[in-house]
Amino acid sequence: MPPPVGGPQDPPYELKIDKQTPETGQQNPAAQDARKQAPPSPRPGSIHIPFLDRLRAVPEVREIPWRPGQELPPERSIDSPRVQQRGATLLSTRGAVSPSPCEHCAAGYGRFSQCVILEQWFQGACSGCIFTSKGNKCSLRFQTSGKSA
Repeated sequence: MPPPVGGPQDPPYELKIDKQTPETGQQNPAAQDARKQAPPSPRPGSIHIPFLDRLRAVPEVREIPWRPGQELPPERSIDSPRVQQRGATLLSTRGAVSPSPCEHCAAGYGRFSQCVILEQWFQGACSGCIFTSKGNKCSLRFQTSGKSA
């Protein structure tokens, strides 16, 4: 699970929206306020993913490090309908370049020219593996037991 990012930029995620009050049939003012506070979806028709907002709050340190000839337009990367591609692209611009690339990146595979990680995000998997939906197979990923202590 990614670390929380504190501060005023974090939108409220718990929304209680009642369309109408039962006694009057009028629009509930609290529902109107909640809709005004709700963060916008990145694209029309897409589902809002709060962890991507937290990742966007991490300062950007580089442009997307595309491997030459592997560049993608925004609608297939940063604005992709696929959550893992949006997350991987954000990670590639905000993480640290791994001093020892994962096996996938070291072999020259993937869209990115650098093996980028943020240790507390995606269980340590790199942006290249996450982009291709192989984050669970990244050699840099650390395993969690799934057991509570």
